[in-house]
Amino acid sequence: MAEQAAAFEVVEALAERGAPSGLLALDHSGRVLWISSGAAALLGPWSLPDALISAARRLAALVDGSGLDGGLPELRLHFELPGGVAADAELSIARTASGEPVIAVGFEQTAPPRARVIIAARRYSLTPTEADTLALLAQGLSNAAIGSRLRVELSTVKTHVHRVIQKLGVASRVQAALLAHKPA
Repeated sequence: MAEQAAAFEVVEALAERGAPSGLLALDHSGRVLWISSGAAALLGPWSLPDALISAARRLAALVDGSGLDGGLPELRLHFELPGGVAADAELSIARTASGEPVIAVGFEQTAPPRARVIIAARRYSLTPTEADTLALLAQGLSNAAIGSRLRVELSTVKTHVHRVIQKLGVASRVQAALLAHKPA
């Protein structure tokens, strides 16, 4: 419990610097100590990317090996999740009162802007499939590419795109994609 409280304090400090949409805290081995609801929504059912775990371990080893006490080394990382979701992460390290390293990770989805798509999906009552379609539209994918990603027929994609455009109250797929990129 004390470990989670310390992790939360480190993550709060990171959030104050940049207010990323996803926050989590990891121990020196890359195990999740704490995760925000935004991070859980972004990561979905997938486990943490190996690149993120590896970066957290390298950062913890750097601090342990170099004797850095007061400084907060940082590391930036770009990673991809299944389904074409990309994110940029900033890792920072701190120590708990007992001296254990805690790695704070703040990240933003870069392609598509998933947090914004989720907000739009809720606001316009999109189904989960329509939200996925909007996210892929926001990436600029064609109907054929969307069909390939969603593993559905082209006629089904056209139906989803039509429904998304209709529910959003826009005139085109370009306007739908722009709305998905628009801050809330």
